[in-house]
Amino acid sequence: MTYREFTIKKKNGKHRRICAPDAPLLSFQRLRLPELSDLFHTREVNTVGTDVFHGFIKDRNCVTAATEHIGYHHTIGLDISACFDSIQLRDVPGVEFSEHLAHKDGSLAQGFATSPMLANLYLIKPISEIMDILTVMYGDYKLTVYADDIQLSFPQSTYEKLNEAIAIVTEVLATYKLTINPAKTRIHHAKFGNRRVLGVMVGQDSLKPTRKIRKKIRAARFQGNGPSLGGLVTASRLLLPIARRPVFE
Repeated sequence: MTYREFTIKKKNGKHRRICAPDAPLLSFQRLRLPELSDLFHTREVNTVGTDVFHGFIKDRNCVTAATEHIGYHHTIGLDISACFDSIQLRDVPGVEFSEHLAHKDGSLAQGFATSPMLANLYLIKPISEIMDILTVMYGDYKLTVYADDIQLSFPQSTYEKLNEAIAIVTEVLATYKLTINPAKTRIHHAKFGNRRVLGVMVGQDSLKPTRKIRKKIRAARFQGNGPSLGGLVTASRLLLPIARRPVFE
């Protein structure tokens, strides 16, 4: 069982390392996923609850994450730099080291089927610590995690308090060898319109698709591009996972 390693260029000019597993390795990793998923859910329920992590988890997606932020006045978007590369498999709690689950340097590999769930497992503890601090300092807030993106929402607050929250997240993650990318840190305010959360526009009582999606729909209709139009319209509907959709009799 082996993997092929290569890099792809990112928008900022830097390169992202990708590890593409061969068929036997990918099959092995997929067989491990149910076990890792069960471990994650057990630890999640006992620490942060089931409304915090939304990435690569059954019956959750970016829409379920965005829904958690409805009604708040400010939303902070934070990005963990090189998240997978920064996590050593040996440091993931409850998981025995296996060379088939990690890059040869011991880190989680971008492209492995198991890496997203292993990253979720690793992040539970630091996120739990962050939530404990925010609960004491702010009381009312909402925190969600989607892969390497962290979203924080607060009711009416000052810039000083919002920047303090960013500092708290940054400092706690640093103790776990994780770095927040300041260039990707964003603060969205409801007074300037809907807040963007994971590509979804979040209002005080509803969700809307982005203006970019709406423009693409108009362009696809004008061009008569049926396949593209269908995909864009589906994306614009902001569908919850099937298990979470209301049932009409």
